[in-house]
Amino acid sequence: YKKNTKFTHKNNIFDSDDKNTKIINVYYKMLISLRGKYDTYEFDLSQESHIIQKGQKFSSLYRGKRISDNSYVCVKHLHDTQCVQNSEHAHLIFITLTSIEKLDDAIIRTYDIIETEQGYFIVYEYLHGVTIKTITNTPDYPDLTTSKFACKVGIEVCKILKKLHEHGIVHRNIKPSNIFLETDDSGRISPDNPRVRLIDFEIASVHGSNIFSLNKVPFSVLYSPPEQVLYFSHLIDERSDLYSLALVVYEIATRRPSFYHENAAMLINLQINTSIQKNPRISKELFTLLLQATSKHRFSLPPNKYSQEQLEAFLDTGRSQRFQNAHDFSLALSEVFRHLNQPKTRKSRKSFFL
Repeated sequence: YKKNTKFTHKNNIFDSDDKNTKIINVYYKMLISLRGKYDTYEFDLSQESHIIQKGQKFSSLYRGKRISDNSYVCVKHLHDTQCVQNSEHAHLIFITLTSIEKLDDAIIRTYDIIETEQGYFIVYEYLHGVTIKTITNTPDYPDLTTSKFACKVGIEVCKILKKLHEHGIVHRNIKPSNIFLETDDSGRISPDNPRVRLIDFEIASVHGSNIFSLNKVPFSVLYSPPEQVLYFSHLIDERSDLYSLALVVYEIATRRPSFYHENAAMLINLQINTSIQKNPRISKELFTLLLQATSKHRFSLPPNKYSQEQLEAFLDTGRSQRFQNAHDFSLALSEVFRHLNQPKTRKSRKSFFL
């Protein structure tokens, strides 16, 4: 754990007569000096590949280099200055994150938490591949947007969640951008045996407590269950993660979110009061399964018309009808996957729903 490090900035000018460079007069390079084992990260702001995510509410994510072996790392700059209270809290966060990663090789590795005058930086391993968000938002992966592949990803994520949930850890942020598919040595992703990694544990809870100091836990409206959208934090448990995972599985198969509206209030209403809709791209068997995984109580009135006790009872009714743990959800996904691999006959379709 390191502290008291500083930013330094440098301007670099290319000579336009240099045959080994493109004709670029001036570009701006920011050198962030983070002393210690991983002490230098260099970002050329004109290179999009160096910026993985920029301007997010919680953080910005950059690609950096570790000077000791010149290998890539991910550097996350936390925007919320209150989410890490002090050096002791940062050390505790680091211990917690490194303990979580030991539960499964599919969990992203944390290398460091570094304090600077500009705030806190978390250093993660650099993964080669793409997120589910990239796969569903581009036409470049037609063999990775099928019901069968959606089942495979769901099964792999369930394996990770099972270990997390057994240790009292709820991810609380399962969404396409936090499920990563690593490429093999040839740069390919196998449709039959995808290497799935789970990333981003900043809003995860351990035995009901936040890892980071958060006055109000942020969430993604597109993928969060009703209990999370309505801020019933004590009702968020493993079933909440499975709800979110079911929406991701749906999106892989259909290439569109389960719920979407340009108006935020309408989107919240869809998320808490509407079932997922049948789509011709998703198999009937998988759709039936995901309906159960995303079960919710339908409100006849707006939520603010109910008491807190009534809302809690309604939310609990919806949760009780979902899959209760990752093991059961994984078994159900595996059964659908086996069915999808069978020859399509009328008898086989009928027997699945018996």
